[in-house]
Amino acid sequence: FIRFLRLDKTEATYFSLLVRFGKARRLDQSRLYFEKLVNLREPMVKSLDADRFEYFSKWYYSAVRELLNVTRKVDDYEALGARLVPPISAHEARQAVLLLEKLGLIVRSADGAVALTDSFISTGEILGSIAIRTFQQEMMRLAIESVDRVPPRLRETSSLTISTTPSTFAAMKDRLREVRRELMEMARADEGAAGVFQINLQMFPLSRVDEEVQP
Repeated sequence: FIRFLRLDKTEATYFSLLVRFGKARRLDQSRLYFEKLVNLREPMVKSLDADRFEYFSKWYYSAVRELLNVTRKVDDYEALGARLVPPISAHEARQAVLLLEKLGLIVRSADGAVALTDSFISTGEILGSIAIRTFQQEMMRLAIESVDRVPPRLRETSSLTISTTPSTFAAMKDRLREVRRELMEMARADEGAAGVFQINLQMFPLSRVDEEVQP
């Protein structure tokens, strides 16, 4: 196919990496090929893709953004990092703030006050899948650790094992999406904030499922 299209060396390398990226089945493989693809792109596009991917690669970037909605000021990066659970270093807190500013997710006034913007990050078609999977893995890891780290009064952890039909499964997925939207609206309507919380909604198979009957 490369010979048929008469691709030059760089184009051929990019195409080969794209094929390997598309066939990757493990997240670590996807991340490896994605990073190689980014390195071959034009400087402006490369920088934008790298910044977007970086935002989803660390759990604390989104957490710092929400924490700034509580503190409203960035005058002590060590104190800012110490407020997260688990805590991060002053260097990590500073890098998070710089990235948030670069992506236009926060703005800082002359007196040091910080405000969240209404901007959001579009991951794009190629970046989307791998970035979201990385972000979700990070948050699920924190959820596991929270069982030992956080007292029950400050968390809600429950599990439910069921068997159901494909149609009911689809309805349950829709209901989970509705709950997520409802919780988001509750947070938006809330006046003030005392802390940052992570909510994970998960539903996955514990047995083999006939692919042909999946909704």
